[in-house]
Amino acid sequence: MLPLLSGLFTNPIFLPGVLAAGLPVLIHLLSRQRAREIYFPTIRFLQLTAERTASRRRIEEILLLALRAIALACVALALAGPVLNSWSSLAGRDSLSAIVIVDNSMSMQQDAAGRKTFERAKETALELVSQFPSGSRWALWLACAQGEDDQWREIRARPADAKTAAEKMIVATDGTADLAKLLLAAGEKLAREKTPARELYLLTDRQASSWDAVKNDENPARGQARIFVCSLQSGGKDNWGISDLSLRARAPLPGEIVTVEADVSSNLAAEARTAVSLYVDGKCLERRSVTLPPSGGTEAVVTRVRFAFPLEQSGWCRGLVQVDSDSCDRDNRRYFAFKVRKSVNILLAEGDSGLLPRERASYYLSAALAPLSRGIIRPVIVIPGDLSSRDFALFDAVFLLDVPDLDNETVSRLKQYVNGGGVLVFMPGGEVSPEKWEQLFGEKTDNQGGLLPGKISSLVTLPADGARLEAGEAGHPLLASFAAAAEHLRRGRVYKIFGIEIGERSPARVALALDGGNTFLATKTYGSGHAILWAAPPKPTWTNLQGKPVFVPLIHAHAYLALGFNGRESFSCGVPLPLKEYAGAEAELRCPGDKTERVKISAASPFYAHTWQAGLYEAGDTVDEEKQTVFAVNPPATESDLTQIDAGLLQSLLSRRGETILTDSQGELQAEVSRLRTGKSFATPLLIVALLALLLEALHGSRRVADAGSMPNAQGTGE
Repeated sequence: MLPLLSGLFTNPIFLPGVLAAGLPVLIHLLSRQRAREIYFPTIRFLQLTAERTASRRRIEEILLLALRAIALACVALALAGPVLNSWSSLAGRDSLSAIVIVDNSMSMQQDAAGRKTFERAKETALELVSQFPSGSRWALWLACAQGEDDQWREIRARPADAKTAAEKMIVATDGTADLAKLLLAAGEKLAREKTPARELYLLTDRQASSWDAVKNDENPARGQARIFVCSLQSGGKDNWGISDLSLRARAPLPGEIVTVEADVSSNLAAEARTAVSLYVDGKCLERRSVTLPPSGGTEAVVTRVRFAFPLEQSGWCRGLVQVDSDSCDRDNRRYFAFKVRKSVNILLAEGDSGLLPRERASYYLSAALAPLSRGIIRPVIVIPGDLSSRDFALFDAVFLLDVPDLDNETVSRLKQYVNGGGVLVFMPGGEVSPEKWEQLFGEKTDNQGGLLPGKISSLVTLPADGARLEAGEAGHPLLASFAAAAEHLRRGRVYKIFGIEIGERSPARVALALDGGNTFLATKTYGSGHAILWAAPPKPTWTNLQGKPVFVPLIHAHAYLALGFNGRESFSCGVPLPLKEYAGAEAELRCPGDKTERVKISAASPFYAHTWQAGLYEAGDTVDEEKQTVFAVNPPATESDLTQIDAGLLQSLLSRRGETILTDSQGELQAEVSRLRTGKSFATPLLIVALLALLLEALHGSRRVADAGSMPNAQGTGE
């Protein structure tokens, strides 16, 4: 009964007032007196006229009572607020199904007048939920999935319970919103509802970048839900933040210098000054003042700031670059984390049986690796027969120096090693048969095109004084770390080489070539690792490169390539973190805000998904850093741009999906919802009927008074 009354009246508490319509009848019955009959023979001829008059007065009294009852009933009904939304209200069915989407992306953290846009959105969502009619079904979604609850809930006797439930679900994040995906999913969910009234609410800052996918949706499905979009951004679009961060170093090793480049993205109406700081392991190493130019109302302007710092010890290096606070400070810092290695282990498998050390390639390689590396690069020399008993996972790179043959099991393990991220270097010499290496490592040995970057052919005849070395492909990673010394390459001479043929469709890259066009050094990505092929070993009878200054940084680049240092390696908020080492087990995670939790990592999908807060996530042992894994999670750069999408454009985009109402504040939204949800009110017509009834009664009363006043005059005239 209550759902029926709430669907028909806005204030059903006044409905008992309808009973007042019986008061005039009750008063009439209680005050009615039967007159005593006295017969006067002289007026008996008037009896017939009197009866006729009494009959007419009885009808008038009944009509008068009806007018009074109608007036009282109409007033009571008008106070109860009679409305009619649809015939479903009359039938007493659930009147509403609603989904409330709260934009909890990073841009909603903008502060204006002491309150964040997200706080306004949360407050608006709680008010909406608490005001849903009894019997309604509602669901609360978040633009960034943390805390999302896709289940329908029902408003029962206490709407405050719904408000309490919603408050626990709404949390802020540093992620980005995919509004196109959310609107599509919400529309499909509401389409499956049987209630005739369906409403979709989106509480957002109307950030332009959040609507890019909606703009590209050329054929959106039109739903049956009424869409309310409430823009709650009260601040301007002025903002600055760290939009990108890159780190460069030869390798993550103690003693190396790391260069940090931070891009400060700003969208300002006028020039502003701020400060950018570099923090490493909790200490502020440097602070610089920068001037941010105005953007002119177009795209954001990027100002690059550079820092540098030395790596002092092994272990995890944690840091961030921070710009001073503004109205939206969640994008004012960007984190980084990488592991500084204690050492680099290199395995040199020497196949040459030369008696003199200077006749072996391992002699020059170990000399290039060890003396200048302060013991950080550690070469180990073995014979090919020892490879079958070696654990390749203990080494960052493996060199095959003039190795003539290997057993199939060792070849298979080498492929697994490279596929998993290792580096394998081929340096063929006089002991090598090109046909044998093609058989072991060539293109047809697996579905990845084999380990060799190119096909080895027979020896190539070169000029008597040798051929000069030249840089190959521009920007090759083996040459990047010593670009300033690249001019010394041409001082090297090569006297004989194996031919290397690289197909047109091959993924191989040429790092070094000869002035005659022959390939000298080629590389190839194999799985997660790298394979490197030289056309000649570093021996005096093949080349004099090993005696040139450029040889040491070139060989070090081989070792550093194995470390895979990538200063841009970070995760965006919302992207799952890979925790393969904990697959099927529990992992202890330390999350931003000094939160620690133990999480069961699925064996089938070993990832941690709740990364909606920017900062550092640490997994593993809190004491032994060798057993730790640290991830840097940063907000998407697009969230720094607070520019709003044009209201007219948004209206046209969403109107293709259904009836759309745009509002710019909580008050406007509630007014629109009240107007549309209240439906057609019958209070005014009822009050008009009551006034007409009272007016008719007043007219009737005036006539009776006039009739009564004329009776004495008639008697006087008769006398």
